[in-house]
Amino acid sequence: MKNIVLIGNTTALWVIKRILNEAPNIKVVAEAENDIGLHGIKTMVELQPDFIILILDIPQLRAFGIVKKLSEMTTSKVILISVIDDNNYREMAHQAGVHHFLVASEAGKNLLTIVTEG
Repeated sequence: MKNIVLIGNTTALWVIKRILNEAPNIKVVAEAENDIGLHGIKTMVELQPDFIILILDIPQLRAFGIVKKLSEMTTSKVILISVIDDNNYREMAHQAGVHHFLVASEAGKNLLTIVTEG
């Protein structure tokens, strides 16, 4: 069973959760809004999920700060889903500690593969 934590806005969380719930052996164990603070990050890390999926609709510097903090605190793999498709942006995400960067338009077809194989 792969345990997943979702961080994002309510609409995006609902869509991604629906995709994940279609697959066997995947369980969303927690969800949080984008305004998650350090206390919320610590709570998410304590769950020791296999993946933390960050659905980006917040300014990139804040998102990369969250990713960097998550990378320092957990061995969970971080997946970043963004509407921005830019090579520099991808590179900054990977430098911050993102394991997989998905553009929102490709997330539906690739997310389950990444989680089930990951």
